[in-house]
Amino acid sequence: MKITNFLALGICLLFGSCTMQKSTVQVNDKGTEWEWNKGTIVVKTPERPAGQESVIGLALPKMEVVRVGFVGLGMRGPGAVSRFTYIPGTQIVALCDYEKERAEKCQKYLKEASLPKAAVYSGDKGYETRLYCAGRDCNRLVASFSCGEMRIGEWQKRSD
Repeated sequence: MKITNFLALGICLLFGSCTMQKSTVQVNDKGTEWEWNKGTIVVKTPERPAGQESVIGLALPKMEVVRVGFVGLGMRGPGAVSRFTYIPGTQIVALCDYEKERAEKCQKYLKEASLPKAAVYSGDKGYETRLYCAGRDCNRLVASFSCGEMRIGEWQKRSD
């Protein structure tokens, strides 16, 4: 019995030492360094440049009107448009979706809130929303779809 227990303990130690992972730093496709540490992903926080301070407590002059453009008006986008109509000082100036009908349907939220109609962008030229917003007609661009970062980057390539 003692020999069996001793062999079992030896096998456990052998397999345990063979499967132990050493922590190695990895880099994702965005250049962020990370590593596994006892089953937890730990992301390396870059050092701040000299003189850079936190933005906690930062106060900027109030904007009288915040002009917003929406990209992606399928499932989540219409709800976002509706919610933004309740924010005082917000003007929705651009609505964009590949399907023009989706963008047009969101005009009803503006009408219900007595806000002016927004410009509609759709189809293959929908990326023009970025150009419209870059022309200072828009302060914020809201992408309400999961691959927004990729699509906006894609539009940027097309419009540059």
